[in-house]
Amino acid sequence: MDLKISNLQKTMQVALIVSDEYFKLRIFDHLKRFLL
Repeated sequence: MDLKISNLQKTMQVALIVSDEYFKLRIFDHLKRFLL
């Protein structure tokens, strides 16, 4: 049971990091298009 919960937490952390990076990339892409 503990292992399942800890795996879920790790998965959530990775998902948050990935979506955060993706969000930053999207903003950067929009800024690039806006500025260039």
